[in-house]
Amino acid sequence: MVETLGKIAALSWASLFLVACSTPAPEPVVVRQPDPVHGKSIFKAQCASCHEQGRKNAPSIKDAEEWDLQTLKAPGVLARHGTLKGSLGAPRFSALSKSDEVDVLTYIEGQVNEVDPRY
Repeated sequence: MVETLGKIAALSWASLFLVACSTPAPEPVVVRQPDPVHGKSIFKAQCASCHEQGRKNAPSIKDAEEWDLQTLKAPGVLARHGTLKGSLGAPRFSALSKSDEVDVLTYIEGQVNEVDPRY
């Protein structure tokens, strides 16, 4: 009886071990570098009509002093675009993926730094 219980216990532990080992590993998190070229294409399609000329109180991409680069680094800033101080009637961009948003913001930051490296 004791011998049988010992075998059952050993098989139970072996089964638990096999179940634990057969659980698939979680998918790795893929971290990619921001792509300012992709960001530029999104900017040209969705942002340039106001931000290239500074229309509708939008900060112009050509005027570095109008941009708050710290605000641009805040997560979800483009999704809240229409609620930002001074952005009257600005559209929201909640349809952008997080990686698209990072790409656009990287492009903007590069353009602002190109106009005035102090920023």
